[in-house]
Amino acid sequence: MSNSSSNSLTQAIKAKALELGFDAVGIAAAGNADPDGHFEEWLNRGYDAGMDYMARTKNERRDPSLLVPDAKTVIALAMSYYTPESQPLQSDRVQISRYARFDDYHKVIRKKIRKLRKYILTLEPEAAVHPAVDTSPVLERHWAQEAGIAWIGKSTMAISPRL
Repeated sequence: MSNSSSNSLTQAIKAKALELGFDAVGIAAAGNADPDGHFEEWLNRGYDAGMDYMARTKNERRDPSLLVPDAKTVIALAMSYYTPESQPLQSDRVQISRYARFDDYHKVIRKKIRKLRKYILTLEPEAAVHPAVDTSPVLERHWAQEAGIAWIGKSTMAISPRL
């Protein structure tokens, strides 16, 4: 694929993602998602808090080609769950997170990602696409940073000031 056709494909995918309701989309070259060993160290220190699946799937989390053989690209997507209706509830006793007040974000995002996958396959029928929400063995914060849609703060959270 030439650079110009690659650029037009990238632009088409980004435009479709925004049209589907994603607030940010970025593209990164697939590769080692833990080049400095921070994830490995995090696991070794027991920071997974008993979430054994993190260690069980650590190789897949570090290497996207274990999920999609010969993976070349990662598309990172972000969607804010903020809406005007999600202002803090006025109560001295309880505070409910914004994301928990509406439809399960996994289902909402997965549906949109599947539509994006279908679109990508119309452009590149031979593409292998693995739609993933945060329930898949993917280091999504790393990819958000690599794709330029967020940065990782001291809290280890992906931060996008625009969102």
